[in-house]
Amino acid sequence: MPPSQRVLFEQFYKKAVALGAKKGKKLGKDIYNLLCQQTLMICSYQEVMHKEYGHSAFFGIYIRVPYNGKDYIIPGSLLVSLHYFLDKRPLLIF
Repeated sequence: MPPSQRVLFEQFYKKAVALGAKKGKKLGKDIYNLLCQQTLMICSYQEVMHKEYGHSAFFGIYIRVPYNGKDYIIPGSLLVSLHYFLDKRPLLIF
């Protein structure tokens, strides 16, 4: 059985707070709010080294996209820089 969404997010949040308590908590709350706004499900979480974003969190997600009065569910990804914290905006990839 795959890990729950809560477990996947907690892995990210613990890492963000460990890198910097004040900025890490803010980053965690901002990403949590972003995920709650558009995301139906977190499928996966891993840490990656990105060329531009440095040490980053990579979430596999499903996103709800309203279009012409209907809701569409599409797979996507969310890339969040752990290295630069708030200097680099989170990147949603569809």
